Amino acid sequence: MDMPLEGVRVLDLSRVFAGPLCGQVLADFGAEVIKVEHPGRGDDTRDWGMRIGKTETTYYNSMNRNKRSITVDLQTPEGQKLIHDLLPQFDVVIQNFKTGGADKLGLGYTQLKAIRPDLIYCSVAGYNSAGPEAKRPGYDLVIQGEAGLMAINGEAGQDPLKFGVAVVDMMTGMYAAQAVLAALFRRERTGQGRHIEMSLYDCGLMVTGYYGLDAMLLATIPSATAMPTRRSCPMACSRRRTVRSSSRWATTASSTSSAVRWCCAPTSWRTHATPPMWSVPKTGSRCCP
Repeated sequence: MDMPLEGVRVLDLSRVFAGPLCGQVLADFGAEVIKVEHPGRGDDTRDWGMRIGKTETTYYNSMNRNKRSITVDLQTPEGQKLIHDLLPQFDVVIQNFKTGGADKLGLGYTQLKAIRPDLIYCSVAGYNSAGPEAKRPGYDLVIQGEAGLMAINGEAGQDPLKFGVAVVDMMTGMYAAQAVLAALFRRERTGQGRHIEMSLYDCGLMVTGYYGLDAMLLATIPSATAMPTRRSCPMACSRRRTVRSSSRWATTASSTSSAVRWCCAPTSWRTHATPPMWSVPKTGSRCCP
């Protein structure tokens, strides 16, 4: 199969979730990705989730598909020299040390660029490297709270609720992969490398989407309580979008008033002019004021 990134080589120095997911996306597109792991324990996620054999887990495999692994102790001069020796063979480096951590190991962008000038180097950290939080470690759960995601998740009357998966890590990994692809495209045209900086916090804010913009315009903190009434679209303003039938749960959604009536006609609500969990906007009203 002709893959779009065939011939591209990636050195993945990252661990756990966001960085490894970035590498996995590139591997899925055909890049050759070499993952560097600690000689004694490997990636931390080899011990997380349901075990598959002696050294792998569901968590590890979900972020490291289509890669090959080597073990290198990056804390030693010998390990750092090995990375320097290997570097000319690679187009892309991914790392997710805390801000400044890679530089202390001699593996920062400036240091590696001196070896390969057209290198594309992707740094993933918790916070913007130029901001006051730069040195803090980044954790998905903490940033879900800081970015406001836990405030808009769940139902009215509940405490702030985290997402079921590490959504900030996941989106950061996907955004990082997008940025690497853009940098590869740019290098084809200019011959120049690039330093990409991704922060979990910035990506967490991005996930808040239109509710994040609402918060900025209204100067208020959004909440799950406000979500059903914030917008007049049936899908957004419904107080319940998941209902229980006699044997299982069902989820319904619609973006127009006519579609609400149509999709509910075969249900037990067909006797109602308007299903009880929806408030349908009047004719001529704007969908999203």
